Amino acid sequence: MPTKSQSVTKYFIINGWLIIALILVFSWLHATGVTDHLHQTSTECMLGDGFLCISYIAETNDTNNADGDEKDNVSIFFKNTLSETAYNISIILRECKAPEQMLMTLAPGEESSYIVYDCRGLKANSKFKSELDLRYTTLNNEKILMHLNKGHIVSHVSSPKPENIIDRTISGIKDWIRRNVG
Repeated sequence: MPTKSQSVTKYFIINGWLIIALILVFSWLHATGVTDHLHQTSTECMLGDGFLCISYIAETNDTNNADGDEKDNVSIFFKNTLSETAYNISIILRECKAPEQMLMTLAPGEESSYIVYDCRGLKANSKFKSELDLRYTTLNNEKILMHLNKGHIVSHVSSPKPENIIDRTISGIKDWIRRNVG
């Protein structure tokens, strides 16, 4: 009659390959991004009165570009819902560096995108949250009126996916070597 330890050993010898196969399958699914939807966060974009946030995204490449500047950015696509033209529009996110004089003009109903670069705290598959200031001017009876809208943005941070599983695997190995080997 086999002992308890022999039964356990026999079980792992017979079924151990199944456990290893399941671990490999789940690792592959996670590496290919299939499980990314499980990490989704609730998102929100508020620009204040007179502007509608149509879409927005926070992106990180987790690397630097050739100029040494961070590629982490927040893109906001929005619409002017005011009944008048808004001039000198700028958006400042507290977690990002202010853009260099990126001012725009939007007529009523017009849409445009605004990109803020070099944001702190962007990590792939995490949540980005920042307060924002939307500044603009309007003309009223030939007087220039300055406006300040307070708002916020909460977004899931995405990173561009490599072309295929091989690129992703190589990228993962390089990251592991960089973290663990030096």
